[in-house]
Amino acid sequence: MRFFPTGISAPIDRYFEIQHVGVRVQKPSVELGKYVREVVKRLGDKQPAGWTSVGMHLPSCADPKEQRQINKDIGKIKAIIRNKSRDPQHICSH
Repeated sequence: MRFFPTGISAPIDRYFEIQHVGVRVQKPSVELGKYVREVVKRLGDKQPAGWTSVGMHLPSCADPKEQRQINKDIGKIKAIIRNKSRDPQHICSH
């Protein structure tokens, strides 16, 4: 059995088709959540070994809905750490 995804590149295909006939149009972009966007930007700034591979694959690891949930979850974790970090008995303490 072979898997042939279709339609995935439709926005990119339309962009290049329209560009080909000479019409200026905005490039399609990937919808990235706050933290995924920040990680991709930091990778581009620092350029560690393998950064291009990670930068290409990271945005596809979670769809926009999942990325929104990740953003919410990270926000909750940050709030817990801020609130509990001064408690010497808590796992988040310094």
